[in-house]
Amino acid sequence: MASLKLFLITILISGIQVSAQSEIPKNYAKGELMLFDGSSIKGYIKNDFKRVSQITILNESGVKKAYWADLITRISFGVENYICVKAEFFKVISTGTIGLIQKASDISGKIIGYNGAEPIFGSGSEGEVNDFFFYAMITNNLSLLTKKNYSEVIMTVFKGCSQITANTTKYSFNQEEFISLTETYNSRCGESHSSH
Repeated sequence: MASLKLFLITILISGIQVSAQSEIPKNYAKGELMLFDGSSIKGYIKNDFKRVSQITILNESGVKKAYWADLITRISFGVENYICVKAEFFKVISTGTIGLIQKASDISGKIIGYNGAEPIFGSGSEGEVNDFFFYAMITNNLSLLTKKNYSEVIMTVFKGCSQITANTTKYSFNQEEFISLTETYNSRCGESHSSH
């Protein structure tokens, strides 16, 4: 009789844990992150990009753990995908040999850890949160786009792709234009021109 009670209590507790894990916690979204060691973790992810350049994941076993951007290669939750470059998160707008990404965190001047009692400050990348960058996937190179430099950046990033560089004055500073440029480059010019 005692073993039957123990068995029923075990089933009841297991059922409660499964039920609790199937509900999405407040401020979390279902997703997956890929670590630099090649492993991946699925679970519920809390986006804390702008504040501290880290995420918290509640994995499928119910264990909560925080990860700094410098430990992560990519992350996806909801319909959004992010990559990590220079210990910062960037939203992926378009992909390919050259992609368009948007800065989602900034660690410049923020404490990102400690060496004993000494704080370690992050240097991060240039630009601010929400700035656009062309991103060379193979070389891990970021090219910040600003209203002042975008024509020059287009000429440099897409050097050797005459379909793009023939007339940079026709381009305007907007996300749709940048997406179109990366799509043109990736479909017409290919990997042989990605060594900028």
